[in-house]
Amino acid sequence: MRSFVALALPEAVRSSLAREQTRLQDELRDRLPPGALRWSALETLHLTLLFLGERPEAELPLLTLALDRAARRPRFTLRTAGLGAFPSRRRPSVLWCGVGGDLGSLHALQHALAAQLEGRYAGAARGFEPHLTLARAAQPGASRVLAGVLASASGSAGELAAGPPAGVAWEVTALGLYR
Repeated sequence: MRSFVALALPEAVRSSLAREQTRLQDELRDRLPPGALRWSALETLHLTLLFLGERPEAELPLLTLALDRAARRPRFTLRTAGLGAFPSRRRPSVLWCGVGGDLGSLHALQHALAAQLEGRYAGAARGFEPHLTLARAAQPGASRVLAGVLASASGSAGELAAGPPAGVAWEVTALGLYR
């Protein structure tokens, strides 16, 4: 089973991201051919903490125990924080919404989870850049158009100035194992 550990998003955050996704689709409609971007399904949008890859069903008890141990910490609040792209503004292949708020607690949670699984999963040692994926370039031309949109934006550090309101916040209360 293909697995990852993530935080679910409440309806208010998904609704805000749906409005932003619609705005972006409208803005890009005349610039890109149909299918140039693969838009994320917002009903399943989540904040990935750790990608585990293909895992046998027999590992489920170990994964559940690691999640329980890592999740033993106080609740904290996150919020949406503008738009950006991976791997860079010049060669974007992923368009994302940033995450702000109590990033120290988020990184501590992700680090605790990775520590619980260290040596067992390749994803545990990777760097962690919290984001919510809105779309992926499905054709080479899409990346060029996204680069132009990002270049014309007045944001900094790879972020577009426009984007979901920074005040859309949610309280982190639980981890989930997704398959």
